[in-house]
Amino acid sequence: MSSTDPGFLRDHQYKDSSNLQARIDLHGRYSTNPQPFWTWAFDFLDVPAEAQILEVGCGTGMFWQVNADRLPPGWRVTLTDLSTGMLGSARANLANVPQVVECQVADVQLLPYPDASFDAVLANFMLYHVPDRRQGIAEIARVLRPGGLLIAATNGSTHLREIRDLERRFGIETLFGATTSAQAFGLQNGAAQLEGLFDHIACERHENHLAVPKPEPVIAHIRSKLADRGRAADRLEVVRAHIAKHIEQYGEFRVTKASGLFVARRKES
Repeated sequence: MSSTDPGFLRDHQYKDSSNLQARIDLHGRYSTNPQPFWTWAFDFLDVPAEAQILEVGCGTGMFWQVNADRLPPGWRVTLTDLSTGMLGSARANLANVPQVVECQVADVQLLPYPDASFDAVLANFMLYHVPDRRQGIAEIARVLRPGGLLIAATNGSTHLREIRDLERRFGIETLFGATTSAQAFGLQNGAAQLEGLFDHIACERHENHLAVPKPEPVIAHIRSKLADRGRAADRLEVVRAHIAKHIEQYGEFRVTKASGLFVARRKES
């Protein structure tokens, strides 16, 4: 089991939206930047009023749900994910968004679309899960029209470091183990992985942090990443007590966020 094992991701970690939702709730409730990440990210989606757009690894469809009232009527959005459970949540969340025209189970390493089908592709917080990332990026480039837009959100090396420090300190093993998302495809190394197929690559950062007033949202976040929750139950209670003591002393548990995205264009030739 690992963060790049498609079977584990599809059938366990992302079988449904519950694990992802625990992480969404932590960020949605306790981020301090008044502009949420997804409304900030939408401003980089620079495509014509009539456009075909693909999102790979769409999860619960939050990008489109948050920005539903900003979508031009001429956009046609296709969503894909490895998980049927995730796609079910996306369909339910976006049932009243007419621009979303298709939801399909698909692997970014072998996309079921012809060459040059889309004006834009979104790959948000998912490329670090792809076993053969070079192949996945090549498939994204293949289905984009020349000059087409890629938006790929990810994290930096300091993202959630206080939570990761707790996991190490108390010996809690998670799905991600010693490898962080930033080490696989992060703000520090993602541009180099896009070079060759994309140009005009820009890295944009969303300044933010978490101010958490109680232990449970942090515990839920950690629990969502566990491969074996039973073995970690006692340790989580120790972590809960540690966070509670910290909050009693300082008023909050402050967590570093380091998220952003790459904006790039498929090379013309």
